Amino acid sequence: LGAIGVTKNGVVIYNAADGRGEDAVAREIVDVFGGHPAGSNYHYHFIPVRLDNESLSDGHSGIVGYINDGFPIYGYKGEGGIEMSNDDLDLCHGHDHGSLAYHYHSTIEYPYTVGCYKGTPSSVMSNQMQPSGPAGGPPRRRP
Repeated sequence: LGAIGVTKNGVVIYNAADGRGEDAVAREIVDVFGGHPAGSNYHYHFIPVRLDNESLSDGHSGIVGYINDGFPIYGYKGEGGIEMSNDDLDLCHGHDHGSLAYHYHSTIEYPYTVGCYKGTPSSVMSNQMQPSGPAGGPPRRRP
């Protein structure tokens, strides 16, 4: 459970696990965009299809965000516009090809975004993306 990246629209990406270590998308209530609030912050557990709205000249999806280790995450389509699956990707949910070098992909299969980090995650980014509680601290107790 926790922040692993950020999308190009500024929404934080969490990994696929809920607080019990199980598939958050299957077990929790997520909206049609793949996310839900945690306290006062909204986050995704998978990349919304609406963010996968750009493609490169070969049909490959464009970048939809960046993961804490600095590698980009692309949308659902690989070279030739073919929808990516877990079978097309390594354990971390990415692959290396051509001028795009190593990058992650979104899929409709668990873990949806990133299975592990290929690079070294930035603790600065991880700390900045952690959700904060409501502003102003806890409510005052009555005497």
